[in-house]
Amino acid sequence: GTNLLITCPGYAGTLPTLDAAEFPLIKGEMPETKFIVPTAQFVAALNAVTPCASKDESRPVLTGIEFIVTPDSVQVAATDGYRLTIDVIQVKTGVADKTTLVVPAQNLNLIAKLAKEAGEEMWIGFSATEFCAAITAGDGSGQTALVGSAVYEPRFPDYRAIIPKTQTTKVAISGALLKKATQLAMLANNNKKVSIVEFDFGADELTLSAMSDAGAADAKVATQMEGEPLTIKFNGAYMIDMISGMPNDTLMFEMTQPTKPAAVYSFTTGKEAHLAILMPMHPGR
Repeated sequence: GTNLLITCPGYAGTLPTLDAAEFPLIKGEMPETKFIVPTAQFVAALNAVTPCASKDESRPVLTGIEFIVTPDSVQVAATDGYRLTIDVIQVKTGVADKTTLVVPAQNLNLIAKLAKEAGEEMWIGFSATEFCAAITAGDGSGQTALVGSAVYEPRFPDYRAIIPKTQTTKVAISGALLKKATQLAMLANNNKKVSIVEFDFGADELTLSAMSDAGAADAKVATQMEGEPLTIKFNGAYMIDMISGMPNDTLMFEMTQPTKPAAVYSFTTGKEAHLAILMPMHPGR
């Protein structure tokens, strides 16, 4: 192959190169199918779903985010098999038919970071082989970044089957207080790779507890409950990720059994706009 020769006073070296024809083609323009989305809402949706994408490269499609684009909305979803987050943005897209594509989560993380300080609106577009975002700086300079990404085959697993259809326990709780209580409970086993926290949902109070060889911790949060008390175990880190992606208000938990997934959504926006599913840790662990 071809080598690159580098020389300067006191140094000479060569580096191997690759054929330029193998480099992905960068078009430098948006695909024909494109539309405007509110920047803050789009970034919030990406920040909510990307933590749920799998890190397991042996199942590459699960390392991506599923986009379902309809004439009136954009739905994004991610799951690693242990949790699921779905967020829906109501926006006129101009597409004629529902379209599904899967975009690598790491590329969407980059887009979310770049768009954090962008203007109020941004363009997104796609084709059968690519996804693009045009992000204009929010400082009035007019500078625009065009970020493109390849897409996976749209063969995302049918996650709808794990969404609970009924519940026997329904709980309303402050998201901010629950996040703080989970962090406090996790202090007991912060040296463990997986932090298991027990959630004991009582009639008007939730008790969170965690235990390890290093010690134990308990935290309590006031709740409002309909139905039966329930004790269930969750991965504490997954719980915090989920809460961080929710609006900062009252959260609704819908559950049935200690071995079945919990559905969580914002009281303000409802489950149609943003829904999280969290699988419980096995009671025997």
